[in-house]
Amino acid sequence: YHLEQALIYAADDQFIRVYLAYAEKDAKKAIQILKPSWDRFPENGAVNNMLGYKYMDDGQMDKAKQHLDIYLRVYPKSANAHDSYGDYYAKAGDKAKAKEMYLKAYELDKTFTTSKEKAAKL
Repeated sequence: YHLEQALIYAADDQFIRVYLAYAEKDAKKAIQILKPSWDRFPENGAVNNMLGYKYMDDGQMDKAKQHLDIYLRVYPKSANAHDSYGDYYAKAGDKAKAKEMYLKAYELDKTFTTSKEKAAKL
């Protein structure tokens, strides 16, 4: 409720939109919440990451990949970008590529132990 109210005063704030979309269980609604931020900030990592997950939740894997590509291209040294792409590949059924991404996330940031664990489970 408070995030929705915050949008009244800060409609262009991409982080409020990301948090609101994260909390939204309906993927289609979440995507609509995020679209204005992506239109205004197309290289924002948080926006592209959240769009990637919400498109995956909605079964739109091509669009999910598009946004995760942007995230990784803009932030190639981000462990989170690699971990998210690992989640994409795992959902897409490409275990080898998922494992590669998870291990790269862990290599970039040793605190990403969940990435290492996800790779070990593949």
